[in-house]
Amino acid sequence: MDSSRLLRILGALRAAGGMLRASGLCQSSVQIIGVAGASITLIASRTGPEPLCSSGALASLAAELQHTLGEGPTFDAHRDGVPSLEPDIANPRRPRWPALGAAAEAEGIAALFAFPLRIGAARLGALTLHQLRSGPLSAEQHLDALVLADVIVNSILDMQGRGAGRALGADLEMLAAHRAEVHQASGMLSAQLGVSVMEAMVRLRAHAFAHGRPLADVAADVVSGRLRLPSE
Repeated sequence: MDSSRLLRILGALRAAGGMLRASGLCQSSVQIIGVAGASITLIASRTGPEPLCSSGALASLAAELQHTLGEGPTFDAHRDGVPSLEPDIANPRRPRWPALGAAAEAEGIAALFAFPLRIGAARLGALTLHQLRSGPLSAEQHLDALVLADVIVNSILDMQGRGAGRALGADLEMLAAHRAEVHQASGMLSAQLGVSVMEAMVRLRAHAFAHGRPLADVAADVVSGRLRLPSE
């Protein structure tokens, strides 16, 4: 790893306070790499993808669309362990995400780039960047993103370690609460509709996408009894 690049990125993160809270990591990523937006998604094999932070509403929407549709560069980067890059959503080099491509383009997202968050064989998720104009990242932006992804992994582990004996650090407790509510809603739907938990999760995501709502909000309505999905 280029030590001068690493020191520059660490210095920028510290100056912006980006290493102190999870939300700062996404804001700092935008400034360091020079992109329109950034999000960090953690992906666990048993619980699936969960957003850790986003730099703004559009970055959050890009992450939510991928979660709802179950496709996109975030998933590919996490699965393959290498960056997944699409510099032109409207005219992709090879069609990979037909549903996401149309939805992202409709929201004004022109390009998406995801970098895996991993340490050794362990895969935590991905750092996802977006641009409002089509075109690839520059060589410098690409290298900065690779180094920043490594820094983010260590920052996340550090946040977890600051939990003072608890299972999760304070920054990750909200993530756990979000995950628990989504899976609680899936379990409730499974019992109500007489379908598997996996099918219930699919229906939950489909409802969120069809109504243009965040998955977490729909899950909260199901858990509270404010929403009951039809059996068909």
